[in-house]
Parts: sequence; C-alpha cells; structure tokens
Amino acid sequence: MFGLKAKAVPTPTAPEAVETSPRQLPAGSIEIDGQFVSASPDLVGLAVDGWIVKQKIEALQKELKGITTKLENSLGAGAALTVEGVCRATIAERTTFALTDPLHARQLLGGRFEDLVQTSLEYTLTDKLKDMIRDGDHALGAGLRECITIKTSTSVTFRAAA
Repeated sequence: MFGLKAKAVPTPTAPEAVETSPRQLPAGSIEIDGQFVSASPDLVGLAVDGWIVKQKIEALQKELKGITTKLENSLGAGAALTVEGVCRATIAERTTFALTDPLHARQLLGGRFEDLVQTSLEYTLTDKLKDMIRDGDHALGAGLRECITIKTSTSVTFRAAA
C-alpha cells in the first residue's frame, strides 16, 4: 500500500561468526565429587565459546567505562546528550548514605533517632538450623520447613585457566 520494502537483515561476517572447518579443541575433564572423567568435544566447545564471549563482554565493559567517564567529565551531572536517531546519554549523579556508627548517631540524635533512622531486622539462618530443616527425621524439621523458603539456583562462571 505504501510501497515499503523489507529491509535486508545483515548476516554476521566476523571471523568468529563464520566457521568453515572444524576447530581443534583442547582436551577437557569434568570433576564431580572429586572424580574426573573426560569431557566430550561438545561440552569443551561450549566452555570455550562461553569463555570467548566472557572475554569480549569484559573488554566491552572496560571500553564502555572509558566512554562513560569521558562523557561524565565533559558534560557533568544533570546533562543529557541526544544523538538524533541513535541514542540519548543522560548523566545522573546518585548519592548514597550508610550509617556506620549507629550508637554514636543515637547519642547525638537522642529521642529523634527513631523518627530519623529506619531500622530493619534481617534473619539469617545458621548452618545448624539449615541442617535441621534438611533432616527429614528431625522432630522440628517438618514444622520449620513451613516457615522457610528454600531457593536453589545454578550458575556458570568462567575464569582464566592457570
């Protein structure tokens, strides 16, 4: 109706995006509970790919930090730089306060401490209590599990090989 043509989507042409032959991978091993077995080439390839991506991200983060520092120094807090059709870079300043000596602050503020300082209480379970909760035979285990939320997460980390 309006004579618009679909834009062609560029395909990646960087050397790392085009693989013309199988790559040679180093050997890898998997350790579980102190036992070692050889890793398959597929898993080694995934770890190598993850490592390469992590290195690229770290390099880009360093580059971005340099750019943002230059913008902060050039423009200052409260400024915004608009690049038409591309982006808007806003420089904002944030100040945080932390009470490091509440006893001294309480002495100085006297009766005003309670209305000027918000106090929060946090409960942290000890390893001993966690063991009681995990123990299916413990007398309090079932009741305690009703009071506790247990979350398990899995992560993958990459570090330089020694």
